[in-house]
This record gives sequence, structure tokens and C-alpha cells, in this order.
Amino acid sequence: MKKLKNKEIASILGISPSAVSLALNNKPGVSETMRDKILSLSGAKNMDIPHFQSSAPPETSRSILLIVHKKHGEIIIDKPFFSNLIESVQLETLARNYSLKIMYYTSNMDLDAFIQQLKTTPADGILLLATEMLSEDLQYYKQLNLPIVLLDNTFVFEQFDSVTLNNTTAILGAFEYAYRLGHRNIGYLKSSVFINNFDFRFDGYLRALRQFTLADPKPPVFSLHCNIELAYLKMKTILDHLPADFRMPTCFLSDIDYIAIGSMRAFQEHGYRIPEDISIIGFDDNAACEVCVPQLTTIRVNHTDIGRIAVDNLFARIKEPHSYNVHIQVSSELIVRQSVKSIGSSRNNEGKGALK
Repeated sequence: MKKLKNKEIASILGISPSAVSLALNNKPGVSETMRDKILSLSGAKNMDIPHFQSSAPPETSRSILLIVHKKHGEIIIDKPFFSNLIESVQLETLARNYSLKIMYYTSNMDLDAFIQQLKTTPADGILLLATEMLSEDLQYYKQLNLPIVLLDNTFVFEQFDSVTLNNTTAILGAFEYAYRLGHRNIGYLKSSVFINNFDFRFDGYLRALRQFTLADPKPPVFSLHCNIELAYLKMKTILDHLPADFRMPTCFLSDIDYIAIGSMRAFQEHGYRIPEDISIIGFDDNAACEVCVPQLTTIRVNHTDIGRIAVDNLFARIKEPHSYNVHIQVSSELIVRQSVKSIGSSRNNEGKGALK
């Protein structure tokens, strides 16, 4: 029997070489029918090589593609939100007797070539983790003739279903919580790395300023990197160069926990007490929130529900394609810990925090 290379098998079956590798190494990610064909062609089964035509359309694969689009990799990193989200998607997919194939696009790859590879990868639908994506990136995926549901991002002018966080409403809720505790000079710790989610969160902050009639022509907003260490170093620099008449907010909201935690360390090193002088609210509720001092009040994201709802939506579209699109926002929860202090509505809240 002729021994075929992985690339030759992939060409004959119209699939990617990575799918061949998964089958030969007995790993999940390909259907059993396709696995049998790959094993037959590789000589792993004691049978003649069947004459498959590479031009034939792929059969129904009973598989879903989860594509992780890393535009820059600054946000989609190894942290619980994304690992838990992917696990939720996998469990929901397997419960429907479908396999889940996970493919990654990274910034050093050719996106055109990646899309061409996707075209030859058998699947019934696509879940696209679009956290770092911009509208211009989404245009490439329009070439794929498959149902697509966006995860953790939404583009209101694009015809794609999406399931994401209630980013704007979550920040409005956090702002309202700080306001109820007496805070009137409320600042914002904004990520210098752009994603749509952060834009929606900052919009929630600006809406809250208007809603609670605290609209300042120059709201106290600091732009920091979303990495803890880099946020800390940047905040140290900012604090070193504040003008003498700067009115330090009594409370800060933030785009993400890492920014809040890095800033907290810088504030403390400059003599500010948390929360006695400055209160801080994060976003995500990662594990570091419970080990920093004080423990961080933050917004918890329901990643399990995001994954479940996205899978439900995708299978509904596979079963019965429809012309309209659905944009679903999943609620979040404010987790109250120790980093926010009640200062009372009668107190003057706009002065500089007292130093130790």
C-alpha cells in the first residue's frame, strides 16, 4: 500500500493538514467518518485506499468551529474568562453530539490564507471569538458560507448574530453604586489598548456622568495599559507629575481588573489609602481580585451563560436559517468586597484624598 503524507491526505479529502494530524494522533476535533477516511488513506487501517475526489463538497461534519481571532493578543490571554468561556462552549457543543474544532488566528498570520484554510475545513457553523476584532477584520469572514455567531463583541452595523456582555449597563450600575455611597468625584481608569468592549464601558461612564449630573468638561480619566505591571508603572508616572491643584477623585471605575490592581499599588506607594482616600472598582472578577489588599470590588461576568447562549443561537441558525440578526447582551453582577468606602452624601467629596 502506498504511504501518503499528511499534506497529500489533506489534499485528497479537502481538509487541513492539522485535521489529519488530529485524527492520526487520536485527538478530538474531527468527525468519526472523516477520521476513518484519514486512517484508511494513511494506511493505519488494513484496507485499500478508497478513491475520494478532492473536488467533492464535504459531507455534513457534525462539528462546530470555534475561531479565536487574536488581533494583537493583549486581551485574549491565558486568563479564566477565556478558558472558562471556551470550556462552556465545548460542553454545550458536545451535549448536542457535535465535535468542537478550535482554530487560532494570530497577528503574524496571513488572514487571507487563514480564511482559505477555513473554507476547506468541514463544519456546520462557526463561533467567532471576536473580542479583539474590528469591523475591518470581520469583512474577511463574510467569505465563509456558514452560519456565524460572534462571541464577546458586537458590530451594530454588521449582519451577524452576537452574544456579548452588557458592558455599558454594567458600568452604569457600578457608577450608581459608588454614587449611593456618597462619591461625587468619580474618575475612570481607561485601557490604552482598544477593543469594542472597553469603548462600550467608557460610554457607560460618560452616560453616568450625564445621568447623575456630574458632567465635568474634563472628567478625571487616566489611560493605562491593561497589563498589571505596565498599568502600575504608568500610574506611578502620572502621580509623579500631577499638578498641585489636581482634585483626586474619591472613586475610580476601570475597564478591567488588571488596570485597577496595578493602579491600586501605585496609589498606595504614593501614600493614598485604599479605600479610605480612593475607592476602586474593577471589571471581570479574576482570581487576583481576592488576593490583592484590599480585596477588589468588581463586576463579575457570566461567561458560562455567554457560551451557552451563543451555542444555542448558532444551532438555531443552523437548523432554521433566518434573515434577521440577534444581538444578545448577557447581564453581569457587581461583587462587593473591600475596595469601596461609603463616605456619606453630606461630605465634600471633591477634595484631594488625604495622604498618610
